[in-house]
Amino acid sequence: MDYRCILIKFTSTAYALGDEIAAARPPFKQPLPSIPDRLLALMHGGPRNQCVFIHPQMMTFPEAQAATAAPPQESRSNHVREGPNVNIHMTAHPATVALGLMYMRTGNAAIARELALPATISMLEEIRPDLIFVRVLARSLVLWDQIEPTDAWIDKQIPGIIHEYVQSVLKFPSSVEVDISEKEQAYWDEVVDRETVAEVYLYAMSGACFAMSLKYSGAIGDTYESVSMILEDRLRYLMHDFNIESIDWPARHLIRAATRSVVNLCADMMLTSMAILNVGRGKVDTIRFARYRRSHDYELSYWSHYLWKYHEEMSVHRSLAMLFLGEGRLYHQPLRFLWTHAVEPRLLVPMCRKKNKPIQCDIEIRFKIASPLPYFGTAPMVLPPIDDMASIALRGAGVEEIHFDLTKEDRKRDLMEILTTGHGRVAITVTE
Repeated sequence: MDYRCILIKFTSTAYALGDEIAAARPPFKQPLPSIPDRLLALMHGGPRNQCVFIHPQMMTFPEAQAATAAPPQESRSNHVREGPNVNIHMTAHPATVALGLMYMRTGNAAIARELALPATISMLEEIRPDLIFVRVLARSLVLWDQIEPTDAWIDKQIPGIIHEYVQSVLKFPSSVEVDISEKEQAYWDEVVDRETVAEVYLYAMSGACFAMSLKYSGAIGDTYESVSMILEDRLRYLMHDFNIESIDWPARHLIRAATRSVVNLCADMMLTSMAILNVGRGKVDTIRFARYRRSHDYELSYWSHYLWKYHEEMSVHRSLAMLFLGEGRLYHQPLRFLWTHAVEPRLLVPMCRKKNKPIQCDIEIRFKIASPLPYFGTAPMVLPPIDDMASIALRGAGVEEIHFDLTKEDRKRDLMEILTTGHGRVAITVTE
């Protein structure tokens, strides 16, 4: 075959192959938006086609932002049925956290504006409530150097319109509890949704406190004392018991306007914040908060009936674990931890059987050794060593009498069950 024929055939094959390649249009450079723009689409909503298309309103370019207005919420995401748009209830949380970590401590003003909470009630109502916590936390990570150990900084993270409605509608903050008349309550019910106001306030406050604890974890001196006091004060009014009406409680209207699950979640995050601040220190006050958080409302036998108890248990034990993280810096903490397992549980706390609240009553203890008189005291108390006692009697005005004869194995076993599994709580019927 002539070499010219070979050349012609090779050229024809090359042209044919080139036409096939051109027709296939291989993506040597995909026209994908930047990662921040894709994350913003996942946070605000948009087409799910790999988040390639992003509405100009969501882009970080000023020229694009001025081009057109943002589409309505219903056209940007789907809340019920999966469609061509992303489901922000699934994507907003991780996308927000990713943005915060990407731009952590950069002070990027554009990203901070995207993460900032809206300034109107109607726009806040479009955001899933628990996402408010994540957005405040992510924005604080971006503006890390602007975090301050003050109440004023926390208040700045809450939208101004929420502050106004909280003060006007829910009478908070206040040094004393303020009553709201039925007429005033009916008026405000026509103006604004109390639940929205309360939820935004609590979630934003919890997110700000969480960010503050992250920055000042391990701090010492005045800064530590300031942050610790802020966290403890704000956790106290979240952990107030709903059933107690006689105690003056300035945050009563705020807490009751929010749902019980929201209050419990925010209290769990505040307890976690305290543990982060005191990581490795084993601070006794934080342990007390954790204990009260675990046992302040319902008996152990009823916990399976309440869905929030699982998250509450998890946060309490997570907080206790962080308190004993020392990484070799605080060597005495492991010893203290082992000591808590070595000691004998002897705390006895009488509980009202009807209200599940601690009460005081008289206690009489007789010992095995020859003693002319028994010991008389008041419970709750820490009992003497179990093996030294012969009997325990709980009695008093208006309460039933309960007697434990520790010379009998079954009654001694009942007492040990109360001290261990029941964490010292013994149910007593109050007759008055």
